[in-house]
Parts: sequence; structure tokens; C-alpha cells
Amino acid sequence: MLVLDVSRAHFHPEIQRELYVEIPKEDDLASPDEVGLLLRTMYGTREASSAFEQFFTEIVEELGFQVGVSVTCVYWRPSDMLIIWRHGDDISIVGEEDSCELVFKALSDKMILKRRAILGYGDGHDKTISLLNRMITLEVDAGRRRVVYEPDPRHIEILLHQFGFGGKKSKGVSTPSEKSKEYGDTTALDESLHTNFRSGTMRLSYVSMDLPHLQQAANKTARAMAAPFHGALARLKRAVRFLQQHPRVVQCFYEQDACTTLTIKCDSDWAGDVIDRKSTSCIQLILGKHLLRQQVSTQQVQALSSGEAEFVAVVKAGSMAMGLRSLLADMGLEIKKLVLHTDSSAALGMCKRQGLGRVRHLDTGLLWLQTFVRDGTFTIKKIKGTENSADLGTKEVPGPVSYTHLTLPTSDLV
Repeated sequence: MLVLDVSRAHFHPEIQRELYVEIPKEDDLASPDEVGLLLRTMYGTREASSAFEQFFTEIVEELGFQVGVSVTCVYWRPSDMLIIWRHGDDISIVGEEDSCELVFKALSDKMILKRRAILGYGDGHDKTISLLNRMITLEVDAGRRRVVYEPDPRHIEILLHQFGFGGKKSKGVSTPSEKSKEYGDTTALDESLHTNFRSGTMRLSYVSMDLPHLQQAANKTARAMAAPFHGALARLKRAVRFLQQHPRVVQCFYEQDACTTLTIKCDSDWAGDVIDRKSTSCIQLILGKHLLRQQVSTQQVQALSSGEAEFVAVVKAGSMAMGLRSLLADMGLEIKKLVLHTDSSAALGMCKRQGLGRVRHLDTGLLWLQTFVRDGTFTIKKIKGTENSADLGTKEVPGPVSYTHLTLPTSDLV
């Protein structure tokens, strides 16, 4: 993987409108009454970001790449299976080294590029890099190649320092959340604590994207962003104390055979919120033994039964699976089967029937999944609750159970 950075990205495209700017005082050649006609986009102009996207897209299309249909910052070239993805001005090229180098040379003729690293298992290749605040390391373990992936540990250090943990006098805890009446304390926080609460909550939410066992606590805490209260602060501090005892958890993605089946696990916690009794959904998207994505979210309306809450979670899972399948197709990877797993017999029945049945109060917008189950787009299966690793994101679970769920989707956890 060749990792690049575009220098002064927004100055590359030509501007498509007439726009004048004030000339800096340091320019001795311009008179005070003169202004400059902008020839290229500049940071701060409305079209800078979209213009660079179009500029870059036109270049890679000339090189034979196809632009992603669902995600337009992903590019794939069928001739040599080369993949490019772009995040702002950060570019990664994945494929054979010779092909990557040829594309790098072609791109360098059109824009100013900074070569950050070339990741690979060969001699002379870089083995680790910090990319978008994630640490990516290539290793060989007992003859098996693997990618080790974790969030930047600096964010954990900042959280511990922010809330006064990490010293010898403070003690960590074994779980990021627990069942406690303290969390139901809706007494408003003093305004002087709002900024600290919000910044800590957003940092926890950020690192939880790569730490599945933190997402339930992060979701519950984030719900109080608009109006922080004491119960939410207590929940946030509990999660940070957990990080004091377990500051580092990494995911290890071992090399595996090509997989064309996407496994989706989903679960919900009916009326689990002690304040408004809304339910929480957790969805996991797994390719082979690799957990590609987990999402924890609060359902928008109060479900009237556990079956309804589980059905809403299954529909959400189906929607996310369709989106990921489209993204993988943009990268030249074909997913032939979508297999949904739920531990709810009621949700299973709702998915396999047609129409509302006896559950008359369901939103008809949820029923699209029934059609996709009937035509074979989705296969839906019942699994045991103990085998449903999505339970990790719906409720407070004991430490040993949390570890078991973490190791169910993926091959290894460190």
C-alpha cells in the first residue's frame, strides 16, 4: 500500500468563476487599490473541496480507473485490480508494487505529492504507519501475515489526563459500563462543566469507532450532548476509568481466503434506556473472520415489544449490509450472499412474513426487508444469544462476556 499526501491540494484545480481577492501587504508590486483575480481555487473558497475532487477524478479516469458508484472517493482499475481511496488530500494506493509506482509517477506529473510510506511485507517496505489517527502495523505471526489495527493511543492519554485518571491513587475498572441508578440522575450539570463533558464525550465516541466494546457507553453518553446531566457525566467517567485499566486493545486481521459471503449480526436491548425507554441497536458486519464495522445506535421511537425492537435492528442491519456491499463492489470485490443473524424468533417471523401481520403499529417503511428476504437477497438465520456478538453493544455486560463477544467475530484480539 502506497500512502501519499497532496501538498496544497486546493490550489491545484482551476477556479470556474470570476473571483477577486485582496493582495497581501507583503506584495510590494501591487498598489493599495489593486485586487487579484483568482485563477485557481483557494482554501476557504466554496468550491475548493468539490473542485479538487473533480480534478483528481478526471486524472485517475485517464489512468483507467472506475469511480465508485456508492462512494465516489474510491477508485478501482479492473486491468490490474488496483484500488485507490482518497480522504481529502490523503491518498492510498493498494495493489502490486510496480503498478502502484507507475500510478504514483503519473499522479506526480499532475500534482505535488508527498510520499509518506509504502507498506508491505517485503524487504525495504515500511511496516507501520499512522493513518487518519489510526496505527496500522504489518506483522508475521507464526508464519501467518496479519494487519494490526488500533486507534492512536494519544487520544486515550488525553482522556485520562482530562478527567484526572491515570495516577497511582486512581483505580481502573473491568467494564466500560455497568447498571447503576446513578446514570438515571437527570440533574443538569453546571455550565462550567459542559465544555469538558462534551469534548470528552466526542473523544470517547471517536476512539470507540475502532474499539467495539466502548460503543455502548459512548452512545449513551453522546445522547446528553445537548443538555448534559450528572448521570451522563458519571457514565463518561466510568468509561474513562475502564481505559485506565485497559488502555490498549488492538484488532488483528489475519490473512484469509477470498470470501464472498457477508455475515451480519444484530441485536437490540428493548426499552433499555432508563430515562426515555428507547431501545438500542447494535449491528456487526463481518467478512470471513474480519469485523469490518460495528455500529451502536438508539432507535428513534419507543418499541412496544422486544420483537418489534429486534425487527427494527434487523432492518437497520440489512440497510447497512446493502451499503457495505455497494462499497466493496466499488473496490472490485463481489459479495454473493448476505446472511443476517438474529437471536429473536419474533423478529425472524416478521422478516419471513409479508405485511404487518398482527403488529399493526409498525411503520410500513420497515417492511422493505421482507421483499429482499423473499427474493433471496438476504438469508436470515436464528442463532443463540450466547453466540450473538452484537449483544456487546446493546447493554452492560460483564468483563468475561465482553471478551468473549470481542473474540467471536474476529480471529484474534490482543
